[in-house]
Amino acid sequence: VNAHLVGKYKILELQSAVKDLLQVYYKPEKPVKIPAYSPQIIEFSAQLTRNRLIQDFLPQLTEMKAISLDGLFNSTSKNLSAKLDAPRIVYAGTAIDNVTLDINSLDSALYYSALINKVKMSSIELTNTVFSGKVAQNIVNMGLWIKDKQDKEQYHLGANMEAKNGLFEFSLLQDGLMLNYDKWDVAPNNTLKFGSAGLLANNFILSNKGQELRIASKDSILNSPLDVAFKNFRIETLSKMIMSDSLDVGGGINGQTTLSRLESSPVFVADLVVDKFYFGKDTVGNVNIKVNNERENTYNANVSITENGNNLVLSGDFINPPQGDAALDFTLDIAPLTMKTVQAFSMGNLKDAKGNLEGQLKIKGSPSKPQIRGDLNFRKAEFNVAMLNALFKAKDEQIRFDPTGISFPKFELEDSRGNFAQVSGSIKTQTYTDFEFDLGIAMDNFEVLNSTQADNDLFYGKMFLGTDLQIGGNLDKPVVDGTIKVLDSTDFTMVMPNNDPGMADRKGVVEFVDKRDTATANALARLDSMTVTKLTGIDVDLNLQTDKDAKFKILLDAGSQDALNIQGEAELNAGVDASGKITMSGTFTVERGSYSFSFGPVSRDFKFQKGSTITWNGDPLDAQLNITAVYTLKAPTLELVAPQLGTQNANLYKQKIPFDVLLKISDQLFQPQLNFDIDLNANNAIVSQDVISKVDNALTTLRDNPSDLNKQVFSLIVLGRFMSANPFESLSGGGGTEALVRNSVSSFLSSQLNRLASDLITGVELDFNLTSADDYSTGTAQTRTDLNIGVSKMLLNDRLKVNIGSNFEVEGNSRPGEAANNIAGDIQLDYQLSQDGRYFARFYRKNQYQVTLQGQFVETGIGFIITMDYNRFKEIFMRSKRLKEYYNTGSKKFRKRFDVERMEQDSAYRDSVRTVIRDSLMLHSPEYRKRMEEQEKEQQRRQQVDSTANSKGKNNAPKQLDTIKTTAIKNEDEERAYHAN
Repeated sequence: VNAHLVGKYKILELQSAVKDLLQVYYKPEKPVKIPAYSPQIIEFSAQLTRNRLIQDFLPQLTEMKAISLDGLFNSTSKNLSAKLDAPRIVYAGTAIDNVTLDINSLDSALYYSALINKVKMSSIELTNTVFSGKVAQNIVNMGLWIKDKQDKEQYHLGANMEAKNGLFEFSLLQDGLMLNYDKWDVAPNNTLKFGSAGLLANNFILSNKGQELRIASKDSILNSPLDVAFKNFRIETLSKMIMSDSLDVGGGINGQTTLSRLESSPVFVADLVVDKFYFGKDTVGNVNIKVNNERENTYNANVSITENGNNLVLSGDFINPPQGDAALDFTLDIAPLTMKTVQAFSMGNLKDAKGNLEGQLKIKGSPSKPQIRGDLNFRKAEFNVAMLNALFKAKDEQIRFDPTGISFPKFELEDSRGNFAQVSGSIKTQTYTDFEFDLGIAMDNFEVLNSTQADNDLFYGKMFLGTDLQIGGNLDKPVVDGTIKVLDSTDFTMVMPNNDPGMADRKGVVEFVDKRDTATANALARLDSMTVTKLTGIDVDLNLQTDKDAKFKILLDAGSQDALNIQGEAELNAGVDASGKITMSGTFTVERGSYSFSFGPVSRDFKFQKGSTITWNGDPLDAQLNITAVYTLKAPTLELVAPQLGTQNANLYKQKIPFDVLLKISDQLFQPQLNFDIDLNANNAIVSQDVISKVDNALTTLRDNPSDLNKQVFSLIVLGRFMSANPFESLSGGGGTEALVRNSVSSFLSSQLNRLASDLITGVELDFNLTSADDYSTGTAQTRTDLNIGVSKMLLNDRLKVNIGSNFEVEGNSRPGEAANNIAGDIQLDYQLSQDGRYFARFYRKNQYQVTLQGQFVETGIGFIITMDYNRFKEIFMRSKRLKEYYNTGSKKFRKRFDVERMEQDSAYRDSVRTVIRDSLMLHSPEYRKRMEEQEKEQQRRQQVDSTANSKGKNNAPKQLDTIKTTAIKNEDEERAYHAN
């Protein structure tokens, strides 16, 4: 903790001074004597950061950004202002973002405001929550606002709470209730009185469009029986407060709950019906709930689910004596429960469920040691595991429950192809919290995966397994032994997340950048979780085998579609140690496969050499690759051996012969190193031995220079030929390659001409663009070369830019109807309408040849162009002067907005705290807002008087104040207004 205190104060007297201040707004009924104290004036700031002491005290605190507290206190003027800011806290899996608490005393009221940007726990999210109000004359006024993700008000509650006659009186404001976007009617004079003396409810009725919630005492005395009645009250009215994609629950509640004997041992009787209850996207049915504790120490329950094909009843007693263990005596009758209902409660993990569950379970014993007897039977049951997209059937299977635990008498699952997986054995338990396993799992060509990338973006495809597994041990140390074999029908794809995709979208006029790439981060996190399991103490020893016809694909780059396609035989051993770390050892020997390699529009497949290996020696993500892939093509060798030829006949080397481009993949599986080589396939080369010898010598020389080797590999892969020492020269001929090289030469010459012109000619800007291409417009191939020359000049203090240029034929015949261009064939005038260059007009004339018209085409026009840069959307609509002032780093506005003062001196904390509190008061306090508006009108009146007086003087016209001075004067006025109030 770092704290800073400035002022005139005594630590031992601060507590008394603060208590005295609070009694101005909220006085206890029994006055408390406060010790005398001297005047206390203090400005304070503190910062709490995550450290070892906090971590030891709160071990589940996984993240905490620095929490700051700033403010001031003056006991003489009864002034208290404070601001607490907590940017982010993550505790026990719950993340809380951007919490701000403001407190400010004004006149005879204490104002408070708490803002929470987001609370997220698992799939549940609460956003944009504000709780604010004031405390005055022993009355706490409070308001709660909850907005949705679009910043639209979804929930609002306004209420007052008053301390009176030893009780707290809570009442809702009549116009202060909104539930799930709907305004609710609140009965007048509604009150809930509560305290140590008892509870009393009066006229507490909420209603909206046929829905009603009524809380009322049966008499007007404390602790009289209390009725809570529901009429068509929709569960989603409150459940929508929590934003969750998976937790979607609703239905209409009807019925009543009565509480009595509130002064001693409370007794309640509940008789509620939830009509058309739904969970997730599936309707469950009608839920009837009857619960009471009319018998002493006994809670009797009768809960049923009916309709929609369901008939489930849980009935019995929960006995909780004052001494001794509680006892259970329940019967669960399932006749039946549809698998569709089970799917509804699976949180989206199951889909396409069919069939039923039937059975009866007797539940006795105690909560710590329940005794369950009975059977659970699957009747023509089917379900699909969503992330696997694999359909499993349990046509007529049974799970048994007895005092020793749960047993599976040859429980069989059938896949979509009619193959079976069998589970046999038992799970021993006395508590249903501790389990001992004695299970066997056998599969024969069983389909466990049948998904696409839409089902799971990390892995998908088809997978068939044969297994012989034994599961023993207990929850503290489960033991898994056996063999798993991946069979021949498998076609499995695993996607590697990539921070730099090979193919990107083209950029538009406005580019929005998301600096929080959560998708990649989440994928990498899931991938890393494959090396460590959440189960600790587990003992796994598995033999993993693969059939040589099983297909595996590792997609290395989703953008360019670079991928490893591989088949082979594996003999691996996988294990999990006591710490939860996964290990793998053994070798995967390649039978066949390929590496798909892309470079721009060019795609090539490298075939794996049989016998390549992938070896694991521990970490499953740290496999070592020793793979050689081959791309075979035929290419002429003249460019390769040209330096050795001299005056020899070059035509012999224009013959295409087969080459193997070798891609050698080594290092780690997910961070592979790629190296290239080139081999001559001499056995299939129909050329003389002299040609083969010269090619071998050239390749040997090439391997000594990795840069030249990679250049030739690139040329073979992309162009299908070797590259000569002069890359702009083709010795082997070939129109397609010649055109490609000529185009490269054109770009090179254009850049050189531009460099030369910039050195020799000053005062104007020259631009040369030489293009060369094959023209087939006449029906025959003709080489055409054009030179485009442009001249530009800036005039009128760089506000007018003149561009003049034209296109000249260098090589090739004129096309039909094409006229010769003069030096001013194209003219373009750009004039800046504003000094900052945001707005400018363009006048242009273009002279160009249109093939479809077979003639020259002149286009003349005018355009209006807006160009702007912005960091925030509102800056688009700011004037240049306003934008300059907005980013004037010397102005007080800028310094306040970006907390510059906080970094320079501690006393500036007061200003930032007051600014935030002032904004909160302007939003939530009509009295304060009215007072500020009156002061603003008075300031405007004074400014008009000063302006009139200055305009009457001839030589007294004041100079225009700069931004810093204007801001300083305004801040001083605000400071005087603040102290005046």
